[in-house]
Amino acid sequence: MIRVANNLTRTIEPVRSSDVDEVRRAIASFSQVSNSVKDLAVILPADVAPMINVAASASEFLTLMCSQFLSNPGDQVEPTQLLSQIERAEASCQQVFSPEHPLFMGFKYTRASIQRKQGDSAGAMAEYEEILHRFDSSGLGTESPLRRNVLLNHGQVAEKLGNDEKALDSYMKVIAATDPDPVRHAHYLFVAYVLVAQLFMKRGELDVALQFFTNIVDAPNFSPQSIEIQFGLRGMFQIYEQRGQWAQPLVVCCD
Repeated sequence: MIRVANNLTRTIEPVRSSDVDEVRRAIASFSQVSNSVKDLAVILPADVAPMINVAASASEFLTLMCSQFLSNPGDQVEPTQLLSQIERAEASCQQVFSPEHPLFMGFKYTRASIQRKQGDSAGAMAEYEEILHRFDSSGLGTESPLRRNVLLNHGQVAEKLGNDEKALDSYMKVIAATDPDPVRHAHYLFVAYVLVAQLFMKRGELDVALQFFTNIVDAPNFSPQSIEIQFGLRGMFQIYEQRGQWAQPLVVCCD
């Protein structure tokens, strides 16, 4: 669910064929679960009905979300239908799980992603801040990929609303977080460095922006020919051009 929600607002990474294959497998799996639990509901006792409702509602919702990812722009499901499906799935889960269950943060994250795509920045901001509050109050830690996804999206929405300081705070929390997976950690650092650099470029603070692009280029986890390094170099060259330092890109390339 989180992966599909991320794809609704993805702005830096391209969609890869592996993503499409994964979503197609997910659709087949969720559809099978949905059909199976409906058959079970006929023969199982009434006291397990809430759990059956959870499985059915969640499977239908996830199938809809995955289909949304694969569909053409003109064929996509209306956002209001997606939001209604979230409400039904969430209501079913509330019969079984406590309000503090991490599953509900997933629902909130997906709802915020849809609201953000609709242009409802204030609504998305409220959902993201509620998730972050739950992380802070529940002691779930700072290593969760969901928390960093929320922080990145929270920061971008804050920028949209004109609150650069709140955005910067979110991005810096992503940079400060640790991760036992070095590849995943490098990915989050790259995205956060780019967003911070772009924010400072927007504010005209080119020295600070240059430092964050340099951080990308100097990162040990990326190969010299990687997209990440190329992105960092482009950012550095853009700043040098704005300053009129035409010879500096040659120094960087030949260093």
